[in-house]
Amino acid sequence: MSIPKELSEDIPFLKEYLYGDAKKSYTFNGNFGPVIGIHGVYGGWMPDGIRSFMKQNDVSGTLVSWGSLTNSLENYLPKIDAEVNKYKYPILLGYSMGGIVALLYLNRYKAWDKIKKIITIASPLAGLNPRLRYVGKSLEEMSPKNSILKEVLNTRPPKDKVLSLFAHKDKLAPDPEVIKLNWPSVILPAESHGDIQNHHKWIDEILKKDLGII
Repeated sequence: MSIPKELSEDIPFLKEYLYGDAKKSYTFNGNFGPVIGIHGVYGGWMPDGIRSFMKQNDVSGTLVSWGSLTNSLENYLPKIDAEVNKYKYPILLGYSMGGIVALLYLNRYKAWDKIKKIITIASPLAGLNPRLRYVGKSLEEMSPKNSILKEVLNTRPPKDKVLSLFAHKDKLAPDPEVIKLNWPSVILPAESHGDIQNHHKWIDEILKKDLGII
């Protein structure tokens, strides 16, 4: 079976997740934050990007790693709730599928008052190519016609609680030109689905501001 182009462009990032330190969880102690990062299907946390940002900028929180995010998204909601309850008013960062499951959690658990903000990063809110269903249940639920994705898209968050970031060359999660989000979005000049993790424009200009670092 051939690898869809949406996945093949990110082979370097997938290798880092499978064989490098990106598949680990990371906990940080600092004076800013806290930040909770929720990874994607095979997202992990690359060495350059959020991991280095947390350490270098005195930010507290956790970048979780729960293996491959391939089961039903509903399975991960209690895990997110347990992580959120460890902190006071955290910022959630949801990379790829992590952003979608985080939005689902906030809806189902009515947890908007527990967080400061959620930033989704390259989340496939417009739905996924049906060819990707073989990867796991979570991607099957990302069909444009699936009820879970529709539920997420119908989210009406409180003002300033959600921001979605997209990469202009991302084939897996293109900017949602065909759908209307109920919250703001930003298009970044990152080169691919994985590259947006390490793209420092949004880290320096958006995340630092939300954390009060600048």
